[in-house]
Amino acid sequence: MKLLEIVLVSFFLLFSNLFFSQKIHFFNEHGDDLSNKIVIVKSNRLDTLLTSKSGKLLIRDVSQLKSVQINVKKDVFITFTKKEIEEADFKLMVIINAYSLPAFEAKTERKSHVPFGLQNIFHEMIEEEEIVNSNASTGAELLLLSGGVTIQKSQLGGGSPILRGFESNRILLVVDGVRMNNAIYRSGHLQNSLTIDPLIVSSCDVIYGPGAVTYGSDAIGGVIHYKTKDPILSQSDSSIWKTNFFTRYHSSNEQISNHIDINYGREKWAIINSFSYKKFGEQRMGLNRVHGYENWGYNSFNVGQINGYDTILTNNDSINQAGLGYSQYDFLQKIIVKPNNKFSIKINTQLSSSSDIARLDQLNNLNSLGLPEYSQWNYGPQNRFLNSIDITLNKNTLLYDQFNVITSYQKIKESRITRLYQSNIQEQRHENVNVFGLSLDAVKSLGTSIKVFYGFESYQNVVSSDAFSNDVTSNEVSAIQTRYPNGGSLQNLSGIYSTIAIKGHSFSFLGGLRYAFNFLSAQFDDNINSIPLPFTQITSNSSALNGSINFNYYPHANTQLNLDVSTGYRAPNIDDFGKVFKKDQFIIVPNNSLKAEYAYNGAISIYQNIFSKHKLVNLTINGSFFTTLLNNAIARGDYQLDGLDSIYFDGQMCKIRTNINFDQAFIYGFNSSAKLSFLKSWEVFSSLSFTKGMLINEQAPLGHIPPIFGKTALSYINKKVVAKFFIQYNGWKKIDDYGGGNIDNPLEATNEGSPSWLTYNIQFNIPLRDKLIASMGCYNITDVHYKTFSSAISSPGRSWLISLRLTL
Repeated sequence: MKLLEIVLVSFFLLFSNLFFSQKIHFFNEHGDDLSNKIVIVKSNRLDTLLTSKSGKLLIRDVSQLKSVQINVKKDVFITFTKKEIEEADFKLMVIINAYSLPAFEAKTERKSHVPFGLQNIFHEMIEEEEIVNSNASTGAELLLLSGGVTIQKSQLGGGSPILRGFESNRILLVVDGVRMNNAIYRSGHLQNSLTIDPLIVSSCDVIYGPGAVTYGSDAIGGVIHYKTKDPILSQSDSSIWKTNFFTRYHSSNEQISNHIDINYGREKWAIINSFSYKKFGEQRMGLNRVHGYENWGYNSFNVGQINGYDTILTNNDSINQAGLGYSQYDFLQKIIVKPNNKFSIKINTQLSSSSDIARLDQLNNLNSLGLPEYSQWNYGPQNRFLNSIDITLNKNTLLYDQFNVITSYQKIKESRITRLYQSNIQEQRHENVNVFGLSLDAVKSLGTSIKVFYGFESYQNVVSSDAFSNDVTSNEVSAIQTRYPNGGSLQNLSGIYSTIAIKGHSFSFLGGLRYAFNFLSAQFDDNINSIPLPFTQITSNSSALNGSINFNYYPHANTQLNLDVSTGYRAPNIDDFGKVFKKDQFIIVPNNSLKAEYAYNGAISIYQNIFSKHKLVNLTINGSFFTTLLNNAIARGDYQLDGLDSIYFDGQMCKIRTNINFDQAFIYGFNSSAKLSFLKSWEVFSSLSFTKGMLINEQAPLGHIPPIFGKTALSYINKKVVAKFFIQYNGWKKIDDYGGGNIDNPLEATNEGSPSWLTYNIQFNIPLRDKLIASMGCYNITDVHYKTFSSAISSPGRSWLISLRLTL
């Protein structure tokens, strides 16, 4: 009898298992099986499982199943509900490279430096593989891999990103969780993104729209968050060594780049050291002038010295933009200590330094006599030093599941060196910024579908500004007007925030608040100032309460609708309040009465996957429509000192301007993209961005608004070869649509504006050996002459690139 009972029970269990169990098949948009992927199965309990080699996962009891979450990238889990699984007949296509899928962290462990609570927001992630394959030369150029960023260049050593019509200090740059924006980030064009070495970047998040709730001041147009490579720990008792060598030559600007990084890892600690050196020479512009402006952009002269005297030299090779070359080196060391899964500490040291960088949009100026305005106009060496300590605690407590602390110190040095044509007086202005930062953030799970994120941050900026003139014949030195207040400046930016994320059956919700408080002070020394200011000091206290609501609705895995409503702000910094700066017969003077800018943003976006069940063809479409109302918008306007609208400065009579709070500015536009994958190895990607902006009361165009732009690429990707043919294009920007105050460099455009342009490009990545990869490319194949919007330098003509990467 006992034997019979055992047989009957065994038969019942076997029958039940066959009846209630079911295999789920996971595959990507190319039809490839997703093998060895982490899947979290939610039923009456949570189980963490791995898919098989054929991409399948056995569910023991389907009746208890609620949802599954599959890990597709470093920090992205895609969720499928039981209803969606059944509707797909247990065959789930996972769009790994989707632009914006409904993602919800399945674990509290923070694997990405996208701040807690923002990982559900519509944004783009540029990953390491894309960066490596692209051969991006600078931290600015790698941003062109995204669909909604364009770049402005005033000189060869330039690269100022524009997001949704915002640029410079209205965009927040972050590296490894530390904000790069400091008290002297200007409203003009910035090249600070060049201090990020693309060869050590593991990913870059581009977040569109105000991110003030988590990021604080400056995140009006968006956030660009660079994450550098972390040291790799050994997974056993033995140590590991990993080394990357990289070398590149680019004919367009005689670029030579060399890079090495070495990783040494033990089981509980690891270290990575990285060094890059880049050298750029003359940049050759395109010969094919399809725009019809025969002389636009030509460098017909440069200034040299003959027998010690400044002399105009004819540039016999006018398509080469001579004298603009520079060099740069970047160093990184990162150490991680991780004694267990509950505690880790990272020590991060970065150093970037450049040579002098000649500024073309000043060197090509002519004075009223038709002679060059300057013999010399250089940015001095741009130096950035960062040291940070990042501590992470993973422990389930009443207040948090994970707690993160980052302390940081940054030291930034920059300078400007100028000398008027045939003058013996060289002027130098030097700026030093010391930034002390502290950020705390935490995450707490309330059940399986609710998470709370909260944190605090504070950054203290200490600015010193020095200036002197040097007689190059007698070496006599005298103090002159500084760029920023010569008595010293101080700015503190602090804030506290909290965000809640809720994941429902077919929706997700993210909402949060941030309270920020800011303090600024600056002192002027009348004994040195040559500008007759009506004040000797500036003091500003401001605070702001910002909020955001982001709602995602996805009726099934192939469709997502997103609604985002958020506010942002920017506290005026030392550059806004206290800068003295001459450009093109205008002199910008300080203003002690500025107020903070406030942004009110709304955006609607849609994601749609088509042919989701077809193994050979897949199409994804994304679109985002956005509007931003900017109150107290800061822009340059005419100004008077002692009843005068012009003063004599730097050897010229200059019209006076200052930064002013205009009532309101309105910006609107769209970003869209589509990706078609077919025949497993082929892909077509296309993106288009349009932005419009204006000052409402003045009915005048807002500065920094690029023309419509986009790109289209055809790629072939397999395990051995990566090939890409791509087109980049910009529309017209008419001169009447340029912003006021000379901010958009109208003197560098034609008399009608900035012409449209289109380039054809091709590149290949081919493995020569198991660990050696060669990359070759031809860019601007038709040798078109063009300038990107607001840029002084002409973009490269037809050029060739070759690079080699060795991994050991």
